[in-house]
Amino acid sequence: AMVIVFWLILRSEASARKIAGWGQKISDPLLRKLNRQMDLTSSVLNFREEVVDVVKAKWISLTITNLAVSFMQFMILFVAIRGISGDQDSSGITFAEIFAAVKGDFYQIDPMLFSPAKVTVTSLSTGKSFEGGAIDDAVLARSFA
Repeated sequence: AMVIVFWLILRSEASARKIAGWGQKISDPLLRKLNRQMDLTSSVLNFREEVVDVVKAKWISLTITNLAVSFMQFMILFVAIRGISGDQDSSGITFAEIFAAVKGDFYQIDPMLFSPAKVTVTSLSTGKSFEGGAIDDAVLARSFA
């Protein structure tokens, strides 16, 4: 429901005014009991104006960064599924084979496919580093072949 309200506020100034009017009617009784006043219409219209201005000014960078984030998430999944964890039974399996094996249910995929090859944790207080796992260079090379 809140997504629809957000969409209506951003859709047009007229719909933002309607939403603000409804919100004002709902909040007025509570605000009166608290001895407070609030002009919800101006707040909603200011919010709408600021969001629209930011999107107009920054839409290219917003689009590029969203695409970059999506691409990097895909690459992490790709590398993980290709067997970077060193699990020889799962090495070289394609996306289609993995998703077919779990009937398209992403949450049924073995979590070990998503474990990193090597992790290094460094203590900020002592400066000591602790490592776990290992990189399998042969599997890593095959993942990008």
